Amino acid sequence: MSDGREEFDRRGRYHRWSLAAWTAKFRCAFRGWWLGSYSQTSFGVHYIASIAVIILAFTLKCEPWEWGLLILCISSVMTAELVNSACEALARSIS
Repeated sequence: MSDGREEFDRRGRYHRWSLAAWTAKFRCAFRGWWLGSYSQTSFGVHYIASIAVIILAFTLKCEPWEWGLLILCISSVMTAELVNSACEALARSIS
């Protein structure tokens, strides 16, 4: 029986509530973001557009709720691009 302090469970996996488990999850997430952004040329266009939107929002002195919507939209576009890249890679590996 475990007292919850071990980093690994009986099967060698990270214990789901340990700091090491969360660190590993974020490491994988940032690695995926890194690989996706540098393996897809369309990410460069999205980064440039995101920077332009942020500069424009500073210039127009957007309200906090508008900033929230802008960040939500930018992150949604980036997420959709990562999902699209993953689907393309899967389709290429199947065919």
